[in-house]
Amino acid sequence: MVVAADLYRAVTGGFKQETAFDTVLDWCKKRGHDWKDGKTKTKQIRLSNGERPRAYLLPPLADPESDPKFPNKARDYWLEMLRTKTDTELGVIYETKGTIKKNY
Repeated sequence: MVVAADLYRAVTGGFKQETAFDTVLDWCKKRGHDWKDGKTKTKQIRLSNGERPRAYLLPPLADPESDPKFPNKARDYWLEMLRTKTDTELGVIYETKGTIKKNY
């Protein structure tokens, strides 16, 4: 799950790549999966600060080498799991991505 504005900031700031926001937006639209209704590429999520950005559903790519019998097992799990969440639950998941776990 990704918000196009955050992805744009990561590409231009963190990765130091020059690109237009429209290019990132087009990429998200082309690569994103439909949410539960099968019609929309974005879904509003609710963050703890009250913001309601639109998120694209971008699951991990299938890894056929991990289990040739079930190449899409992990990807399908994440698609189905994220599609069942409410906007608030999606916001919590989105805000916790990339945090470092201290129990290692």
